[in-house]
Amino acid sequence: MQRKRLQPSFVFALFTSIFFIDGCGGTASDAGKSSPPATKTKEPATSGKAADATKTAASTADSASGSVAALNAGKTTAKPAPPTVPAEPTDTRQLVQVLDLSKLPAPEGAKIGEQSPTQVRICVPLLVPAAVEFYLGKLGTLGWQPAGPKTSESVTESFAQVSLGKDGYLLTLTAMPGEPKATTVSIQHVGNLDTRTLPRVDGAEDQYSSQLSSLYFTTVKVDEATAKLRQLLKADGWQEYDRAFSQKATRPDASDLLFRKKAYSLAVSISKPATQPNKSAVQYFVTTLAYDLPAPADAKHVEIQDSRWILMCEVPRDLEATAGYYRSAMREIGFPAPPRETPLGKSLTLSFESEGQDLVLVSFKAEDEHNTKVKLEGYTAAFREAMKKAEAAERLKREAREKAAAEAKAERAKAFKEASKQQDDLIKATIENALKDATQPAK
Repeated sequence: MQRKRLQPSFVFALFTSIFFIDGCGGTASDAGKSSPPATKTKEPATSGKAADATKTAASTADSASGSVAALNAGKTTAKPAPPTVPAEPTDTRQLVQVLDLSKLPAPEGAKIGEQSPTQVRICVPLLVPAAVEFYLGKLGTLGWQPAGPKTSESVTESFAQVSLGKDGYLLTLTAMPGEPKATTVSIQHVGNLDTRTLPRVDGAEDQYSSQLSSLYFTTVKVDEATAKLRQLLKADGWQEYDRAFSQKATRPDASDLLFRKKAYSLAVSISKPATQPNKSAVQYFVTTLAYDLPAPADAKHVEIQDSRWILMCEVPRDLEATAGYYRSAMREIGFPAPPRETPLGKSLTLSFESEGQDLVLVSFKAEDEHNTKVKLEGYTAAFREAMKKAEAAERLKREAREKAAAEAKAERAKAFKEASKQQDDLIKATIENALKDATQPAK
């Protein structure tokens, strides 16, 4: 009997279900730092030609109304074959030039859950089919079209999952109900990296493979496969990392690894398949990072929290050499101006500002002559502007409170002065009357 293979759509749905846990209208913990307000529907979301988009908007709107119907009718496009030559992974700035999801138009009344240049989670006041239709229309105007085979399961009243492609780049759109008559929509920029071009352990038996994810079996044991993949991916330019501020879960007879390269994050899962315990199952799943987070190739203990633009690591070099690396690396990712330097004993902070007024602080602490701890933390221009407005509003409130307190104090002082004067006048009148009585002759 032939074993039934797992389908990519099932794995992707399982992965994205984690992303939807907050639900429609939920607030991501890091959203305030990196998420600008929802963009209204008049602005384009890419650096493509606005004039062309405007000319085609009407026809796209007409065709968009049939987009969901076409998907549910089983309309298909050819499944893309794996590239013969792996595409060179792009960096975050290149991804943003293709499509900046932080500027993607949103329906009126939408609530931002999380939004960055490479992903958005948003609650919209529409049912699932209408929400999908809205975004297919907006993305279609920008040249993104459904990619890969479609089934009648692509869009239903309770769930939707659509892949869209443009010039070798891939987006994934997932939608599910949230609040009453509302839908939580997640759009992820997958980029142009294809998991089918990644290094594999010897003897790989393909179970399924796509641009987004791949699964294969091998007779190599879990521990050996883990060590081999670490070696292969490092040789291919991937750097292993962990998620910052989170505890890494461990599973028996399994390994869960994270790697990064330019704008991409690669999750690698190695385990024993229940149906074939004498083999190891290896799965790749690729996503994109929202921000450039440079670190030397030989950095140790690399930890990242991408949504908050944070990286921490330990570099096996002295403080000055490590700072020199970051002066050069930050220029390459769009921070050309020399940084402001703040030394303090065995520590140093470099402040980098981009032309768009994004701010990155890189702090260094010398552990000894050969090791330096690094923490990089970035703040978008939108976040800085929001903070300035919040500080200005708080300053106005504080000044109003201080003014009200001063006025109340002045009123109390005035009342006290008037009461004191009345009391003094009374005492004076009493003394004058007493003296007057004392000078009168006795009767």
